[in-house]
Amino acid sequence: MPSLALTDRHIKTLKPTGHRVDHFDRRVTGLDLRLAASGRKTWCVFFRVNRRLRRMTLGQYPAVTLQDARTRARQVLAKVALHATDPAAHRLETRHGATVADLADEYLTRHAKSHKKSWPEDQRIITRELLPH
Repeated sequence: MPSLALTDRHIKTLKPTGHRVDHFDRRVTGLDLRLAASGRKTWCVFFRVNRRLRRMTLGQYPAVTLQDARTRARQVLAKVALHATDPAAHRLETRHGATVADLADEYLTRHAKSHKKSWPEDQRIITRELLPH
């Protein structure tokens, strides 16, 4: 889809076509309004990290306005340009939280070693029985 100078008026008139359609903004490179077949309008920003094309969702229209989407897209693109990091991957890591190995290590250091004489047995069970699975 060619890029357009998106306006609030134009966005409000967009209707679903039966398949997903991307509308790219001409003012902010990489900013995309995805119109789903259901009619849902979602803001995304595309960027490259280590030559890999990545996409990050910014929010849904109209909760996130055109001006807010442009501001957020510029912030994401600036982070990528300055730090060469992937903000989408960072967001995904924080969403998933700790792993079982992280929780087991925290249990051993914060509870078992300080409160139990049999903590080596706990460590053995975790290492041999829990973590391999």
